[in-house]
Amino acid sequence: MKVSCSYCKEEHDLEGMEPCFGLPDLVSEMSPAARRFRVRNNKDFCRVTAMVLDGRDEPQCFLRTLLEFRVEGRLRPCRWGVWVEVSEVAFERTFDLWNDDARVDVPSWRATLANELPGYRDSLGLTGTVRFKNLTDVTYLTLDPNKHPLAVDQRDGVAAARAIEWLLTIAHGSP
Repeated sequence: MKVSCSYCKEEHDLEGMEPCFGLPDLVSEMSPAARRFRVRNNKDFCRVTAMVLDGRDEPQCFLRTLLEFRVEGRLRPCRWGVWVEVSEVAFERTFDLWNDDARVDVPSWRATLANELPGYRDSLGLTGTVRFKNLTDVTYLTLDPNKHPLAVDQRDGVAAARAIEWLLTIAHGSP
């Protein structure tokens, strides 16, 4: 789907675009020195070492996951690449199952959204469940039913204009 952008006046092909966060917000907000010392990550997994100053005695564990939305008039959903915080047990289980074909049969597990999504104030900290949906993608997040606009949009789907707004935002350097 190509649309004319009101911001830059150019045409953008939105079909292949999906909003994506590179890191959990907690990690993005750390100083480079703290990040080097406390964070171990790759594109799908992130572990933050516990610090006495944080009042935590366990590491914080994060997974990259997909938050999927039906879009009016499109066969293909729009998926946000977001990070969720999970328990250390869930983190290790996910890592162990990553290349195992049986992973799609594993029950879902609890997670907390670790990114504040633009246009969805107070989305950081929303809870839900994560599961493997297929053998080719990372995990998927389903938000718990509640009245938060992000959960409503995931449950009910969004108008094409809303998805275009998201995608044009990333075409210009955000989130």
